[in-house]
Amino acid sequence: MEIQSYEEILHEVFKNYNKKPNNWKVLISRNASGFWDIVFSNNEEAWIIKLDTIFKANPIGIGVKLDEEIKKDEIDDFPYGFRPIPKPLIRNLTKEIQEKNLSLEEASKKIINELKSIPPKPITIAQQSPITAVGPHHILQKLPLSQKQKSLNKILDEQLRKTLRIKYPWYEF
Repeated sequence: MEIQSYEEILHEVFKNYNKKPNNWKVLISRNASGFWDIVFSNNEEAWIIKLDTIFKANPIGIGVKLDEEIKKDEIDDFPYGFRPIPKPLIRNLTKEIQEKNLSLEEASKKIINELKSIPPKPITIAQQSPITAVGPHHILQKLPLSQKQKSLNKILDEQLRKTLRIKYPWYEF
């Protein structure tokens, strides 16, 4: 197990995502220590990142590649990905929502169903589109971690706390 910066892990995750953009899941949870845990996984590998916050552009974070699978069975949804949205689809959806005077709930369901039909694309392709949907991100009360992964997560908690104490010695972590 090699603890890396979250930037290094994101680089690795997105490199692998670009090669095979299908069957990804992103699970997010705030743990008891107040840190945010993010799991990126596909059918072959998984990583966990621990961040001090998800609410700033440059959070402080660390993580590791996991050596065992995440239990994703309980997450039954379409896979995470970058989905370029064609302009005609936006026009048609906007027109339909206005003409049929759809409620917010009806419009949301319609949009989500349309997004489900768009397969995830590599980031380089998605960047060429003027509008791209990213997700879904599953925000959970608790991540579905094994005992071994929970122990590893505690180590990451301690390591991130040490990193924050060094960077911000006047704060208590």
